[in-house]
Amino acid sequence: MLTPDGEPSYWLVAGHGPGGVQAIARVLLDGHVATVGASPAGAGDAAAAVTGLSRSRAVLARPPGAVDGPILVHDGPVAREAWLYVAVDEDGSRRWVFTTAGGSYERPAGVPLGGGRAPHPGHGEGWAGGGGGRVGG
Repeated sequence: MLTPDGEPSYWLVAGHGPGGVQAIARVLLDGHVATVGASPAGAGDAAAAVTGLSRSRAVLARPPGAVDGPILVHDGPVAREAWLYVAVDEDGSRRWVFTTAGGSYERPAGVPLGGGRAPHPGHGEGWAGGGGGRVGG
């Protein structure tokens, strides 16, 4: 997973079984497991499991003025995944538009969630916690 500004943050790992994705794990870059959980029924891939939208459905939700996207990102704390579009307004200003099956929201491009400096996933406010194990020993 990437942050909206393109920085690597964690891996989204799908556990596949009969009928699609059965489980989702979020693994931090240092190998620690941040979260593990069951996937919603019928999810065809990890992106659909966490956002409710497959990439093809996210493409259909393209907002006006979009010049880039959709890109699967997490916005703020671990487990807040969404499809990101970059849109340009008539005045040339850029904005980030985040889309999930639950709706969309936006803000000026480059501004972290909450308007301040975003903490690194797993280190600070809003961390989802859980797991705590390490992948690969």
